[in-house]
Amino acid sequence: MQRSRGNPPLWEQQVLRTVRGIRSRTDRRSLKSSNVYECLCIFIADHLKNRALSYESIRNHYRHLSLFARWLEQGYPRLSIWPKAKL
Repeated sequence: MQRSRGNPPLWEQQVLRTVRGIRSRTDRRSLKSSNVYECLCIFIADHLKNRALSYESIRNHYRHLSLFARWLEQGYPRLSIWPKAKL
């Protein structure tokens, strides 16, 4: 399954919006964050950019890593995984 032409799906829009937000906060070329969700978005955006994996694989990586991050958040509520304003 390839990415459809036109508007990207919601998950991809969220990833790209998060990465743009990180870029606006830093003047470095490499993106870094201590927030797990932001790290997830950096990882996924890098794979989207490099096209090393199929679009379907990248979408599944995002889905599984998001589920894992939510599971961590439920088990460790003090852990800051998601940004303050959920996407």
